[in-house]
Amino acid sequence: MAARVLELDLGALERGVEVRAWSPADARGRFLGELGGTALGLALLLEAEGRTAPTLVVSVGEAVRAGLPTAARAAVQGLAPVSGLLAEGHVGGALGARLARHLDALALGGRTTLPGAVLVLAPDGRPTLLARPTLRGLSAGETNRRLAAEFEPASVLSIGSAGEHGSPLANLAAGDAPASFVGRGGLGARLGALGLKALVVRGEVPPALAAGELRARLAASPRLAARAAGGTLELAARAVARGELARSEAEALTRAAEARREERHGCRGCPTPCGWVFERAGGAHQAARFGASEALGSDLGLTFEEALELLARCDALGIDAKEAGALLGLECAAGLLARGARAAFETRLTEFAGAGACGLARRARELGRALPLVRGLSVRPARELAERLGQCVASGGTDPLKSFPFLLETASGETLTALLAGQPLSAAVLEPHSPFGKGRLVWAHENLVAAVDASGFCAFSAAGLLADGLASLDELATWILPQALAAPHEPAWRALAPGARLLALGAHVVLARRWLGTWHGGAEEPDRPAFARAELELPGMLDEYRVLRGLDERGRPSPRARAAFGTPQLLALAHCADGPQPDARAPTQRRCARVRLRAAELAAGTELELLLPAPLAEVLEVLRAEPALAAGRFHAGRFLPAVFRGGRRLGPDELVQAGDELELVSVIGGG
Repeated sequence: MAARVLELDLGALERGVEVRAWSPADARGRFLGELGGTALGLALLLEAEGRTAPTLVVSVGEAVRAGLPTAARAAVQGLAPVSGLLAEGHVGGALGARLARHLDALALGGRTTLPGAVLVLAPDGRPTLLARPTLRGLSAGETNRRLAAEFEPASVLSIGSAGEHGSPLANLAAGDAPASFVGRGGLGARLGALGLKALVVRGEVPPALAAGELRARLAASPRLAARAAGGTLELAARAVARGELARSEAEALTRAAEARREERHGCRGCPTPCGWVFERAGGAHQAARFGASEALGSDLGLTFEEALELLARCDALGIDAKEAGALLGLECAAGLLARGARAAFETRLTEFAGAGACGLARRARELGRALPLVRGLSVRPARELAERLGQCVASGGTDPLKSFPFLLETASGETLTALLAGQPLSAAVLEPHSPFGKGRLVWAHENLVAAVDASGFCAFSAAGLLADGLASLDELATWILPQALAAPHEPAWRALAPGARLLALGAHVVLARRWLGTWHGGAEEPDRPAFARAELELPGMLDEYRVLRGLDERGRPSPRARAAFGTPQLLALAHCADGPQPDARAPTQRRCARVRLRAAELAAGTELELLLPAPLAEVLEVLRAEPALAAGRFHAGRFLPAVFRGGRRLGPDELVQAGDELELVSVIGGG
């Protein structure tokens, strides 16, 4: 299907000059344009020769255009003010569905001088710039409410005061009941730099496709059901198992969240909506997810109820909650603020939204303190090597790899083998704390997530289907592949199975992101942050990832990768030899003993008796024979939860000892 693109120079549009439809300048742009969604957005951002490049692109994938269940995401892409590298976010609500009625991508450049400028796309796609000076200084939520009422039916994407002032913490908000926020890295400042307060997309929302089989499989996923029941706050149990959160803090958060829950919301057509809305003190409502609640709550010595108030303040100002929480934590560590000082935190949040605000990297330099940062953004350093490598190399930012730990911990060997597209899989690769083969695990998952995000389908839905054994990679691909790869003309593409084509789509998106960083003079070593450098240098980590991705020693596309662009050969630039196997374990005398099991639905003190020590795989077989313990934990013969001991995830061959306490965790990471 031909890409429907509208490129706007806002300064020219303000003067009444005609705008032009996009025509790709070269083969690279044509290929990316046919893939749609974020791939199309990258093609638009890459075309910088001879003219001003777009500052911001809003796009939708073909799964959104088709109306598939849970495919409702609009992608926002631009160069992050904090790093100069790509920033990419995905926002839910009806914005994507409305935009897909008449456009696949809207590319914005130039600058308008109209006060409180609003760009309105009519139901036929015709753009108009309007002045709305009364909107200046308003929160994004209030802006969205006013504009949605004025142009009903319509969806609105807007900024708060932070975006107007160019704060590097500024984000974007879509909708208002409740608003959905996106744009880590300062994408809200990018919209503000265009002179825009808001984008309005008018028109009715097309109905979601019935897609009975896909919807039924989504509804059957135990993990997606658990995510819907917990609204991502069930991740507190996972954080406890990984040694990242005290059990008492997790229990307090869970109790407070359950007491404050009001309603939930989700993507168009989703049978397991996972967005929760909570009641704040005074009766106002506030959407919240685990990541933001943790950054503004336990990290700062505040309760969940207090975190909701800070989160509401962040949303009113239009600043990213995770970055704001990290900045507040930095200043607490430097002795400038006291933990638990909510009033002082609220004052600082207002200052973070001002014209003189700075990002984390600059503030850390000013205070002489080291922080774990990737591409200028805060991260929580992962304990497992594959996840840490993924944090550091994720080309679209750390958030797009949010489902990675979940699939890595719990997907079957069959699913991982399919994702690896011919790369060897062995016990050494699956050992969580061995560096061997971690480059290929990250390469494989980044391909998958980049492809799913390009389609507009929900990455968590895809992960749930795959990990719960409810869809193979080929089946997922037949639902969400763009038409150009679902029925390709070239024999080389037709020779690939649908799942391999999906992974190749993701490989092209990732390489295009890397190309964009090169084109705009990005940092030479964004993949080697100081906090993780030692682990990244281990054999099988960054070295293996770069070989498979086709990157040179500076992380940029190699001549070989550039030559393979547009062909399925990009998926197989190199084949790595399998890493060495762990040493054989010496025989150990076993005796009948017990291990303690912990899970959200198990009674305290639950134990399992068997011959120990024993490999984890053998322990799980014994557990399978206990109906009360096995219920809901096995699907199609596979054990669903990940297993942790002392904050460390266990591989199938690791020995479990008498007296061990095992945490069984089946929630989906990210949120």
